[in-house]
Amino acid sequence: MNEVPATVAFLPASVTVTGVRGESLLDCAIANNIAIESECGGSCACTTCCVRILAGGPGLSAPEAPEIDRLELELKQGVDIRLACQALIVAGEITVDIAPFNNL
Repeated sequence: MNEVPATVAFLPASVTVTGVRGESLLDCAIANNIAIESECGGSCACTTCCVRILAGGPGLSAPEAPEIDRLELELKQGVDIRLACQALIVAGEITVDIAPFNNL
């Protein structure tokens, strides 16, 4: 099977990297020295890794109940808002705004 690699563009850092299928956006960023705040270390216990998906959302896993619940609890909602620790790379070209969203 010949899998098409995913590319992930992190803004405002303006860095584009190759993502690994099944890897979270948070892990992809860390592996490429891109800083995304994550107080809980990626366990879906906070919302500090909240990001906005600017393009390529279908190239990520669908949000699951724990992520949806956490975002709703913190009043951070919208189809383009995800927790970087929970959004898994599937395929395609994905663009992510990693700027803090503490005021959503």
